[in-house]
Amino acid sequence: MNSSQNNHKDITALALNSAVWIKKNLSTFYLICGIVVGSILLIIAFYYRNTTLTLRSEERLSVAQSMLYSDKPEDGVKILDEIITSYANTAASFRASIIKAQHLSDTGNYKDAEDILIKLLVSPKPKELEQFAFPLLIKVQENAGKYKEAIYNYNDFLKKFPNSYLVPSMLQDLAMLYEIADMPKEAKTTYEKITMQFPATNWSAKAQQRLVTISGTVPDQKVVEQKQ
Repeated sequence: MNSSQNNHKDITALALNSAVWIKKNLSTFYLICGIVVGSILLIIAFYYRNTTLTLRSEERLSVAQSMLYSDKPEDGVKILDEIITSYANTAASFRASIIKAQHLSDTGNYKDAEDILIKLLVSPKPKELEQFAFPLLIKVQENAGKYKEAIYNYNDFLKKFPNSYLVPSMLQDLAMLYEIADMPKEAKTTYEKITMQFPATNWSAKAQQRLVTISGTVPDQKVVEQKQ
């Protein structure tokens, strides 16, 4: 008898044994079937609900953004608040908070915009979205003249997201803020870091121009290459 025949015999025996067990334990069998079917239905319902909620939140975000630039921006803010509350700890809620903070910043309400963003960064959130709140918070703090706080958050961002595509622009903005805050030594160090980490780029070229203005010197390219 070959292995195929053995397998067929085993399957047949299993089926017969199962049929005998089911016949003797009908109530238990029906209970198990009910649990399995119920679980499948719950999974389908959960997936459908999440999909529906996601689509609905995206639609409402779009509507809210449009209203912010209409003659009734307060209605847009109201929708954003509803999304933040109804979809707490989701990407939709996070985006709604970002949009609201941006709107408040655009209208000069830096205090409320900063409060929203700080709260957002210390609350549970999708990790991949966190890095987009930092630049807005920093710009809000810069516009409010809170340079010390902005500098801290620049460095915090660079520490948390060293591989982000935003790093070169954040370094450049940080260096410029150091200049504004009358911290030329820190500005020079940051510009030099740009030339070392991003040689042969527009970021490096702009940094070298600023270094000439600050100190009249440019990092030795050989030194830069050695440090790479």
